[in-house]
Amino acid sequence: FKQKTAYEIVDCDWSSDVCSSDLFPLGIGPETNLLQRVAAGILWCAALFAAMLSLERLFASDHEDGALDLLLLSPASLELAALAKCLAHWIVTGLPLALLAPLLGLSFGLDGPALAAVAVTLLVGTPTLSLIGGLAAALTLGARRSGALLALLALPLRSEEHTSELQSQSTISYAV
Repeated sequence: FKQKTAYEIVDCDWSSDVCSSDLFPLGIGPETNLLQRVAAGILWCAALFAAMLSLERLFASDHEDGALDLLLLSPASLELAALAKCLAHWIVTGLPLALLAPLLGLSFGLDGPALAAVAVTLLVGTPTLSLIGGLAAALTLGARRSGALLALLALPLRSEEHTSELQSQSTISYAV
């Protein structure tokens, strides 16, 4: 039983999502009105992609090396172990993007209240991405090539949350 680092637990690389969201303004063009309208959606898609890339391996390495069997035999709660894995996943994928959202929003020409709204919605919404993804990862644990099945299970649940977060963000930014 080998001790794992936080990066090995969730096995993700969110820096590519940060780079891709930062390159969007170069591809769309310099029109600030358009960039401001699409900024929240692009940042939320980057958060969703960062979460989805690492979910397939969330519980798989523990399943392969027998750590899940040890958790079943131990008196510790399986729910708490799964919650801890989802928390580690959020700390590595969602939290960095939520903290970088104001800096990334500057490249879209967002003003102060809109930057705050995007950052707050990402900070509140990304834990839900990790929890829903953790549920889907646990359901697809034994399946071969579970990535497509994982996306099929998790994305419809996330689209409702994503829509409500974007609506609340646009309401906050227009009210201010």
